Amino acid sequence: FSLTAVAGFPQELLDTRSIYALRSAAAAQVLLTLDVSGCDAVLLSGTGLPTLRVMAQRALPVPVLSSNLCLAWAMRCCTHPGQAPAASLATLLAADAPWRRAMGKA
Repeated sequence: FSLTAVAGFPQELLDTRSIYALRSAAAAQVLLTLDVSGCDAVLLSGTGLPTLRVMAQRALPVPVLSSNLCLAWAMRCCTHPGQAPAASLATLLAADAPWRRAMGKA
């Protein structure tokens, strides 16, 4: 893998406690400023950062993954053992995935 861009929060928000005070609007702001040209995917990292609503509401031309979505993917693979992991991931990344509606996608 080649890292093509990195974006983040101001230094004062980077300690392990303050990440839990951030809201999805903060993640959305970072995502909006990220240059995705030349990349194959975006990873939003930080299990304390609320990312699912942002992912549901912001469309990017590349797949967007987060720690929480990957956890859901792993749980889906465990509860649907006959389904191939790639098919499960495709289902979660689909524009019409049920979790996107639950997160308030317009």
